[in-house]
Amino acid sequence: MAPEDGKALTPFPCRVSIETVGSCNARCTFCPHPVLDKNSWHEDMPDDIYQAILQQCQGRAELESVTLSFQNEPLMDPRLDARILAARDYLPNVNIGIVTNASLLRGKRLQRLMDAPPDFIKMSVSSIDQDEYEAAMVGLRHSNVMKNILTVRDWAEERDGKPHLIINCVYPIAGTRRSLREIKDFWRSRRLQLHVINLENRGGFFSAEQMNIMTSSPRHARDWCKRPEEQLSVWPNGDVALCCADWTKSAIVGNVLESSLAEIWDGAPIRRYRAALRGGRGDTVSPCNTCNQAQIDFEGRVFINAGDLAERI
Repeated sequence: MAPEDGKALTPFPCRVSIETVGSCNARCTFCPHPVLDKNSWHEDMPDDIYQAILQQCQGRAELESVTLSFQNEPLMDPRLDARILAARDYLPNVNIGIVTNASLLRGKRLQRLMDAPPDFIKMSVSSIDQDEYEAAMVGLRHSNVMKNILTVRDWAEERDGKPHLIINCVYPIAGTRRSLREIKDFWRSRRLQLHVINLENRGGFFSAEQMNIMTSSPRHARDWCKRPEEQLSVWPNGDVALCCADWTKSAIVGNVLESSLAEIWDGAPIRRYRAALRGGRGDTVSPCNTCNQAQIDFEGRVFINAGDLAERI
């Protein structure tokens, strides 16, 4: 690990997330969106900001992926297909993708998306059981989402596996009656890859009691967090977040209309956070001091980086 001055390890992040529209059509119990009333907040990213981001990403060898979603539902953007095509023009060697709840992957939206397919689609499904799913992902119909997912799978298989499809499972959701092994087998039998996402407190936004977590998940001391070392995320107005867990904009590290992403990536605000985390002083900076990022209690063990947990089962 680099010295505690917080200097970036690479000249540019390997991942960039862009929120092109601020709204979502779900009110998930484990998400701050409905609490912050962002469901009715339809903020579109202006074209000049989107183009500025793509221009700033152009030609960056370190950049591996651009995700056209952040703290939103990307399919709420009626111009998503055009945004994907623009990203492809600027960034031909970068993986372009979205993270979606899959409820809108149907009809004309699906047709337009498949006409300009991203490289990957991550679909968030909290439970394979209808009652648990609908209790957690409020406002969505389990049967409709499952139908949409299988339809997209068939489309992708007809197109030689493009886009690459991944199921994101937030685990554990309160009251889950399925083991991770059962969940993995369920999706494997449907020819879909499972990726486990930890149930987080969203930078301390939620307490364990508010989320009704089935097992206690206190914050563990650490001297590193991968997010400020690997990624930048941009809100519709061009503000750049320290990380995806900051829902209240308590740690804005720059704006793409005032500084380039490269300058923000190695600027003083984000360096301060990296220095604190690398030096084991995460307790001195907010929201890191209340975050339980990347940890999950599974079969009596605490996994600090559990993104690939399902693959180990």
